[in-house]
Amino acid sequence: QDGKYYRQVNKTFQKEFDHFLQSGCYADLVAKKLLIPHEEITGNLNSSADCYKVLLPRQLPFVSQPGEWSFSMLREAALLTLEVNRTALAHDMILKDATPYNIQWLDGGWCFIDTLSFAPYTETPWVAYRQFCETFLAPLLLMHYGRIQAPGLLLGWPEGVPLATAAAWLPGRSRFSLHANLHIHLHARLSGKPEAPVRQPQQLSKPKLLNLLTSLEVLIRGLKLPKESGHWSQYYAEASQRDGYLEQKKQIITRWLENLGQLNLAIDLGTNDGLF
Repeated sequence: QDGKYYRQVNKTFQKEFDHFLQSGCYADLVAKKLLIPHEEITGNLNSSADCYKVLLPRQLPFVSQPGEWSFSMLREAALLTLEVNRTALAHDMILKDATPYNIQWLDGGWCFIDTLSFAPYTETPWVAYRQFCETFLAPLLLMHYGRIQAPGLLLGWPEGVPLATAAAWLPGRSRFSLHANLHIHLHARLSGKPEAPVRQPQQLSKPKLLNLLTSLEVLIRGLKLPKESGHWSQYYAEASQRDGYLEQKKQIITRWLENLGQLNLAIDLGTNDGLF
């Protein structure tokens, strides 16, 4: 409305939302700059009988999509999601979904934007565990092992790379990683089994859930892209051998920057390895 985005909390989510505020979870997440802040406004913008509250979140300057992100951006967004979940658990709440679409760029860092994604914690398996593995972990592992060098994996699979597909595409040596074997290979195998007609909810204590989050964090922090050996990654090693080419380019661009003064400009100068 009037160029601003609002969020409506329905009456069916009243109990969960009140607990989210009263438990201190919201205040803690905002103080740590992990969650986008909001203010409550009076009135019912769409005259809905289901409306409990209307929120005006801090407005984002721009919206980016996970399919546009680099490896390191997706990696940092995954770690932020785990940190948000760990913080929520300290207030007896938990994320009920864990997808890159809940993360956006704000004030020079990642920020969780789905204020209604928190539910009271119960000792049952984390409902968003599979979603996290398919939307964050599987693409990161595939890029880490060099099978697919494309953050655009999430363009082809907007809901995440299926566990069975990720397990089939990963090299055999990935099974020697305890954490990768647990969260992808074993997870895929167990997910493929037919469920029993009647299945009682499995118990998962908070210490065990925290161990699960730690295992995911350890795995993701250890992931990195293989070093490229293509033409452009070696561009300046070759260019530096030309007669004064690199030094002259530095001098020219330095003069340009000095002459720009206080103008807010970004110039693509053929960055290659980020030097310029």
